[in-house]
Amino acid sequence: MTLDELKALLPTSQVLEIEFTDKVGYKNSKLGGNYYWKDKDTVPKEYIFLAQINFSELPENDIFPKKGLLQFFILNDDCYGLFSEDKDGYKVVYHEDIEDEGLEVLGDRTIEYSPLYNTDLGMKFTVKEECLSYQDFRFYDYFDGDLTDEMYEELDGSGSKILGYPAFTQEDPRQNDKYDTLLLQLDSDKNMMWGDSGVANFFINSEKLRQGDFSDILYNWDCC
Repeated sequence: MTLDELKALLPTSQVLEIEFTDKVGYKNSKLGGNYYWKDKDTVPKEYIFLAQINFSELPENDIFPKKGLLQFFILNDDCYGLFSEDKDGYKVVYHEDIEDEGLEVLGDRTIEYSPLYNTDLGMKFTVKEECLSYQDFRFYDYFDGDLTDEMYEELDGSGSKILGYPAFTQEDPRQNDKYDTLLLQLDSDKNMMWGDSGVANFFINSEKLRQGDFSDILYNWDCC
């Protein structure tokens, strides 16, 4: 089977690929650095601010809310919050309304375990179509043969992005469709390093996403 024949068998999805650009303000879509918060008494201390998405800056779509900020935090520990037992290992916070009097929280430049090298970087989004990645647990529902090197390269799901299909260096932690949508993927590059060239993923249920409900998120990262 050729790569084109295999791609014809696989489902596709819209993906918003992320390019990190020059430093931006604290209310913009960004990677690390200073960020928006409403109340100084509830700033998530002991957590690393990873990223935020300003929905008003996304390309036209019918998937996400039209406004607000979605923020991603991980616990400041040596496993980036993945195996935390006594505290929530991660937080995903949605500010539906961005208030003019909201705080600019200074990103902590002295945190011990952050995967981020460069921060305060803006996000530029490019809309593309992407085939189901071979790491996705649903892949072998469509294909049960051997993959060629070309197929591995084309269908690997790598890169920083919103939507589309995930990449893993180990295996997909999902076993069913409860968290069927890739909300955000941050891949190791010159701006960040997840362990030994790993990748981090945040997943959500597609129906919850349609409702604008970000209260139930699955977080994972792995490395070689």
